[in-house]
Amino acid sequence: MIGADASRESTGRRNHIRQILSVVPALNLTVAEAKLDYGFVSGSVAMYDAGVHSLLDGLANVVGIGGIAVAARPPDLVGERSGLRAPMPPYPWWSPPW
Repeated sequence: MIGADASRESTGRRNHIRQILSVVPALNLTVAEAKLDYGFVSGSVAMYDAGVHSLLDGLANVVGIGGIAVAARPPDLVGERSGLRAPMPPYPWWSPPW
């Protein structure tokens, strides 16, 4: 695929991934609530622990979604390919300043 077709496919794939990742935390929250409720009602510490684990899985999914959002940003203007370089210190860190 070349040009616009590849870009369209990439955008469609990205939207599909975002859609799935927006559903997964809601499902994790539902499962966590069910486990916590059952653990509380039955007195099962193991089920209560599984509910807490599911809540932490949901938190990990939210962190993953944030990471994907940051990774989707365009590259910085300062870099090797742009021709611009970050300012260098006046001397290397291992050299004395005199």
